Amino acid sequence: MAAQEGFPVAMRVITDLGEAELERDSILTVGIFDGVHLGHRYLIDSVVKRAREKALLAGAVTFDPHPHEILFPHEPILYLNNLEERIRLLEALGLDFLVVISFTPQVACATAEAFIRSLYDHLRPREIWVGRGFVFGYRREGDVSQLKVWGSQLGFEVHPVEPLRVRGEPVSSSKIRALISEGRIEEAAQSLGRYPTVTGRVIVGAGRGKGLGFPTANLEVPEKRVVPADGVYAVRVQGGAENHPAVANVGTRPTFGQGKRLVEAHILDFEGDLYGEELRLEFIERLRPERRFASVEELVSQMHLDVSQARKILEQGRNPMAGPGVRRYEEVEHTADAALRVYGRDLPELFANAAYGMFDLLADMEELHPIIEREVSLEASDLEALLVDWLGELLYLREAHGEVYREFEISTLLPTELRAVVKGGKRFVPRMDIKAVTYHDLKIEKMEEGYVVTIVFDV
Repeated sequence: MAAQEGFPVAMRVITDLGEAELERDSILTVGIFDGVHLGHRYLIDSVVKRAREKALLAGAVTFDPHPHEILFPHEPILYLNNLEERIRLLEALGLDFLVVISFTPQVACATAEAFIRSLYDHLRPREIWVGRGFVFGYRREGDVSQLKVWGSQLGFEVHPVEPLRVRGEPVSSSKIRALISEGRIEEAAQSLGRYPTVTGRVIVGAGRGKGLGFPTANLEVPEKRVVPADGVYAVRVQGGAENHPAVANVGTRPTFGQGKRLVEAHILDFEGDLYGEELRLEFIERLRPERRFASVEELVSQMHLDVSQARKILEQGRNPMAGPGVRRYEEVEHTADAALRVYGRDLPELFANAAYGMFDLLADMEELHPIIEREVSLEASDLEALLVDWLGELLYLREAHGEVYREFEISTLLPTELRAVVKGGKRFVPRMDIKAVTYHDLKIEKMEEGYVVTIVFDV
């Protein structure tokens, strides 16, 4: 059952679809949800909101292990989260139930129609929400179009959702895995909506760090877990209810000869025995690559510098969504026109993200170098009118000068006034012709993490 508004939801975890026995019909989504990144969160937030509106249950179906493991056993996949972490992250989004299907060779051979009919029989969905590229069933024979056919036969609606975009690119688990593996922690965090983590049990090491004055906790990390690129990182270490600043090293310790690749953390201002405990490392920033030092003294000197730098970073209490250049928006389904759902930590970011998202619809700007600057000065009756006028003015400038813009520096933003400088150029590939911005359902909403608005364009 869903909890009353204002109270946490206790999510029911179902491991046998045949024993679901739901007391009400549901709004459902299906996916792997590895990482539970911002794109997953947007999709599930939509499901939960819709379920509350309809007084139905909000549910999700996931798989373990990842289907890739069964379908392509010779191409190992690394996980962003283990199943326990995935369940915890999904529960925090307010779902009423989660079905965990054990993905076996037998499940892999099931037809797409059999899978959907089974979900319908046991979970009673009135609506199924999935990503636009959703595929399922034996040899990926099912897709969104086919799902709509079965929905019309069985009696449920299908809602395909466009991918959330960060920095103009769709958020995906595979992209986040690649970013973490390359040590690009900040970029990965911006797509996850939180910092990447690695969990492992503390094992006995060589004790070399203690001898150097920097005792470390050596983590036994599961082989299938995504681990950041070799290097030194500012991290937070969580064990139980305690949280400590730390410096972590990922790599083979080349100063002492090539060894086994390890993840080890020097916890700042901490004394105690951690052997056998499970720790979670939250990676905040990469300080430097791992390298071989000419002497132990040179290594120790660098370690002191690493600790000092990590302290400064960790004392800032950084927010993973606070980095420069984070652009959050996604295209949403609309009957005849184009529409964007846009997010911002504050109003200037919301307005800038709305402009960037609009021009992402208009043109491919990958090769565009902003060399043109234009000032924009506007007044309007209220904030919503100001947003429409802002985007309308940018469309006018585009038509008048044949330009597109990709940098938006907003210096003044009051409820009725905006001052900004926009930067762009003329070398771009057109995508869509937007005639105007409409007031259709346009309402800027204040959320816990900032602001959100849905914008409809007349195309």
